[in-house]
Amino acid sequence: MAPPATYTLTSPPTPALTPPAGVIPNFEQPYTLLPYTIVTISEAIIVTTILVLARIYVKVFVVKKLLLEDYTCILGWLAYLVFVSLELHSASYYGAGTHMWNLSQETVSRNQHLANIADMHVCIAYGCIKVSLFLLISRIFLGVKRNILFWINQLFLWANAIYYTIALFINIFACRPRRKIWNADVPGKCFNTKMLYESAASFNTIGDVVSRFRMISPPLTHFNQLDIRCPLLCLMFRFKLLGRVEAT
Repeated sequence: MAPPATYTLTSPPTPALTPPAGVIPNFEQPYTLLPYTIVTISEAIIVTTILVLARIYVKVFVVKKLLLEDYTCILGWLAYLVFVSLELHSASYYGAGTHMWNLSQETVSRNQHLANIADMHVCIAYGCIKVSLFLLISRIFLGVKRNILFWINQLFLWANAIYYTIALFINIFACRPRRKIWNADVPGKCFNTKMLYESAASFNTIGDVVSRFRMISPPLTHFNQLDIRCPLLCLMFRFKLLGRVEAT
């Protein structure tokens, strides 16, 4: 006589976050922002890749000379591709863009691990891209005369380089031991990463405003020195330049 069949009941996974009142966790088919994430990241990869490859083509085959800002641009682009690829992988398999009460603690832990690696690459990407921008401004508009605009440009160039280097190492050594970054149950100590993210948001906002101002001020400074008796044309040029910068 065959032995009786046995059944094992598996308890449902523990949600990574307590759901709101009246909400039942859905681990099978939860609502997710994955379709929007795929579209957004795909557009970002296509646009940035086309622009960077166009720049490389011109510098290699037309100008036939690569400068420091070109190398930092390429490095920033490669780091950015790694960053968005990790974000897409995290959204596809580890619940990025999904309510945390619809995710298990194990899934969120893997998500945080990938997020930490992505944060390292975004520091490299942002730092290299902004350094490349300030180098380009310095070479085109400020390379001859070392006036106050030149030294302001140098100040923000080095400020960005130092800030993102520090941010990179903070992301690497955010916790001791490192696995505590994605596993809060591991005993150890961590930096205040919330303060890092808040300072990064402020620094990026200030840096973007300064970058736009730096792209506007050198051309306008030289334009005002021209002997042109057409105030209306000058005014139109200013608004056109401002609009193009804001569009970027």
